[in-house]
Amino acid sequence: MRISKGHNLITNPSIALVKVWYEKFIDTYKFQKTLQKNFVRSQEKLLELRKQADEIILNVWNEVEHYFASLPEDKKRENAKLYGLVYVLRKNEKKKTVVQEPSTADNPV
Repeated sequence: MRISKGHNLITNPSIALVKVWYEKFIDTYKFQKTLQKNFVRSQEKLLELRKQADEIILNVWNEVEHYFASLPEDKKRENAKLYGLVYVLRKNEKKKTVVQEPSTADNPV
């Protein structure tokens, strides 16, 4: 009936073909498990490196702050920027400062 409709004949694969497919599946499965183990190991190493990086950053931050501790806040922040330390104020820490720019009426050109 299938052949009369123009389709291919359905056959069962030989045991040798099934064995090849099974071996390919097992190889792929083992390869995937190896990749997963490598990923977990890499993640653990990354966590260790992050801890070290955080300690280094904190150490540098503290040293720069200590070095510029005698300066006023605005100068301290300005000089710390040269070392890559950028202070970002939180919303509740921001001071409302109004910067008044000179008007053009006061300074005729």
